[in-house]
Amino acid sequence: LVLTVFFLSSGSSWAVISISNIVDLQKIGKDPAYPLNGEYELTQDIDASDTVNWNGGAGFKPIGTSWDNPFTGKFDGKGHKITGLYINRSSTNYIGLFGYMGSGSEVKNIGIENAMVFGVSYVGGLVGWNEGTVSNCYSTGSVSGIVYYVGGLVGWNYGTVSGCYSTGSVSGSGIVGGLAGWNEGTVTKSYSMGAVSGDSYVGGLVGFNGGTVSNSFAMGAVTGYSNYIGGLIGYLLSGSVTNTYSTGSVGGSGSNKGGLIGYIYTSYNPTVTSSYWDVETSGMTTSAG
Repeated sequence: LVLTVFFLSSGSSWAVISISNIVDLQKIGKDPAYPLNGEYELTQDIDASDTVNWNGGAGFKPIGTSWDNPFTGKFDGKGHKITGLYINRSSTNYIGLFGYMGSGSEVKNIGIENAMVFGVSYVGGLVGWNEGTVSNCYSTGSVSGIVYYVGGLVGWNYGTVSGCYSTGSVSGSGIVGGLAGWNEGTVTKSYSMGAVSGDSYVGGLVGFNGGTVSNSFAMGAVTGYSNYIGGLIGYLLSGSVTNTYSTGSVGGSGSNKGGLIGYIYTSYNPTVTSSYWDVETSGMTTSAG
């Protein structure tokens, strides 16, 4: 275990814990020496392919598992990546490398490549539930949820997602997005490129939005079979959408479909500004917003 000490302005010190392999990564929140409120950094790329054999086929156990057991620390990937992460938990919510990120937490500068992530609800390629900050991160591979709140990067976002992207396929029953399933925080300078499918509230970038989306785009195909399907956002409840675009095809048998946004709930006065979609590649000549 390599410890690097830095000093806060108050004069107190904390140890930054270095992580160099998947075994030590799994210790976070499960070993007293790796607390959920600790500060961590990766020292190299990590091969996580052996997680397919862990826990009787359930794979890696998410870091931070619920609202009363959240990750509240800081994690800096230092530009490294984790490849082959496998999580297969068909009876569990809050699924991702980080299952539940609490207020004040931070995850940055990390890539998740060729992952397979599966859960019930609040499922993300990187984070299941986010109340903190996720920045300069990306996720590839497949993400799927049995029920709701499924995103290529984040399942449910209450915090901030900035400078991030997702390229893998995403599927779920409802509230499904290429980057975030549900956004009630901020998504900025981010994009998604993977195919997205679900029944209702399905968007190329965000499935259901009640927050801020800016300077972002989506290019993946979007397919919905029930209601509220959009190239960028499926359902816009409130908040703002600014400087965005989408180019992916919008299809399926669902209703309230739009090239950019499937449906806007006007009672809360959400705004859509300086945004567009590609009529030809989307196959849609109309959009809410």
